[in-house]
Amino acid sequence: MVIDIGSQGRKPTVPANTSQNAGNSKVNTPPASSAVPPPAVANQTPAPAVETGVSISQEAQVMQKLAQQLKDPPVQQGKVAQLKQAIANRTYTINPERIAQKLLLADEYSPPT
Repeated sequence: MVIDIGSQGRKPTVPANTSQNAGNSKVNTPPASSAVPPPAVANQTPAPAVETGVSISQEAQVMQKLAQQLKDPPVQQGKVAQLKQAIANRTYTINPERIAQKLLLADEYSPPT
């Protein structure tokens, strides 16, 4: 039995025309140039592409943006670092007048109870 292993990238094949005798083995292999390529298909039109996708309404897009903003609120890292440093150094001062003004302003905009 003979196996052709010189077929670069193709599966090894066992030639069909192999005959074995007790002391005399003969192998008939076709020349490499006789390999027949598959026939070309003429006038073949490609199948129409099926379009798949999802469209998101404008309301859903707004909801996605708001959800992302809630996950990652904008933070002024420089200001946060300054406040932390001032608190750690005990130099942070509280302005009671400003707090009172902000509370009164917030009360003006709150709905009546």
